Amino acid sequence: MDSTIVLARIVGIMSLLVGLSFMNKSYITAIVDDIVNSKGLLWFVGFVMAILGALMLAGYSTWSFHWPVLITIWGWLALIKGTVIMLFPTSWLSWYRKVKSSGIMMVTGVVPIIFGIILLYKGFMG
Repeated sequence: MDSTIVLARIVGIMSLLVGLSFMNKSYITAIVDDIVNSKGLLWFVGFVMAILGALMLAGYSTWSFHWPVLITIWGWLALIKGTVIMLFPTSWLSWYRKVKSSGIMMVTGVVPIIFGIILLYKGFMG
């Protein structure tokens, strides 16, 4: 099976799950608050995000005008987010507090849902 299809399925499922979890605002806010209040856990989350992004890019990186570029973009976003969390935690915390106070936390879940649906469609139907 083509690695593009496998990655589309995995990233699609995980993106959809993450996006749907953001629909439960009180739950996701409590989880992120717990992470934010633990420096070690925050660093570990950043580390895991950076590792996932690096693994994704090491195993698959293509720049094209076709749907597989979504997998590359996801890898870069994960690597960048993990790096920012690890190296600039106060900046990330400041951004998180702005998002939390603005009330758009649930809206941020829509992007991964759409992303996940596209990848799942391409991975299972396309």
